[in-house]
Amino acid sequence: MNTDTFEKHFGVKVPHEWENGRIMIDVLLNTHESLNKVFSNVSEDTLLLEPSIGGIYQVTERAIEQAFGALVAYSCKCGPTAELAARTCMEKSINVMYMLKGDRTSKFLAWIRSYLEQSIRQVDEWEKAAMEESGELPEIHKTSIKKRLEVLTTLKNIHQESENGLKEIGIVFNHDERWPRKVSKRFSDVGESTIYATGYFRMSSQVHGDAEDTLNYILLSASGDEKLKMTMALETLAFTEYCIFLGVLYYLKSVKNFQQVFFNKYDEKLDDYESKLILEIEKIGQKWEW
Repeated sequence: MNTDTFEKHFGVKVPHEWENGRIMIDVLLNTHESLNKVFSNVSEDTLLLEPSIGGIYQVTERAIEQAFGALVAYSCKCGPTAELAARTCMEKSINVMYMLKGDRTSKFLAWIRSYLEQSIRQVDEWEKAAMEESGELPEIHKTSIKKRLEVLTTLKNIHQESENGLKEIGIVFNHDERWPRKVSKRFSDVGESTIYATGYFRMSSQVHGDAEDTLNYILLSASGDEKLKMTMALETLAFTEYCIFLGVLYYLKSVKNFQQVFFNKYDEKLDDYESKLILEIEKIGQKWEW
């Protein structure tokens, strides 16, 4: 897939002048191809010794979907949505890097277990909220809650059977492993605390609906300075582009880690792609004096 097929696949037109977008599309496609090339040749021995490999690979697939989504949104002039997708891509990529560091089987299983436990707690909260509103549990909520619990219970049982199966074939893992609920913990454990504080935290503004954009609007409206408004608008676009670059960069980093951990080496072309991304990221930062 190249930019042309990317455009046809997603039904969008990447702005002709957006060279950085074409750079990111090229890096994503080549990185994805590199990953698939090695993963498609994984041996039976590796599959037996590394039960988490397929699951972690699937998380990288979910990350690149978000990276593509960010590029599509930016091409459609929807900057805030592009930032959301870029942030999601970055977090999924950090999750992959966290799983790959150390006891990957235990971490992958803990990730699934954490989801199931949290989902069951959320159903409990749902039931409490519905009862607080009406004094009793309405039939519509009662039916839906029952169905949701049945699904989660089935998934939990399947997961438990999977863990039991791994033990039976001699796969050692730590059942007491806990998935860090704080994203910052995952960033710090893979040596990325600085980018959490400087990049990811800022990217979270759109997700949480923080006051930043509204404050900027109020200040600009009060100033009446049209030149300043244009400068701020261009800087906002630059920051969105910066966010997308970060998402793509951390997807690439996760792929490098994946190849190194499971195959003891990674495609050296990925170093060139990484350098290219970092160069463009630095250019944006220097231009806006961030």
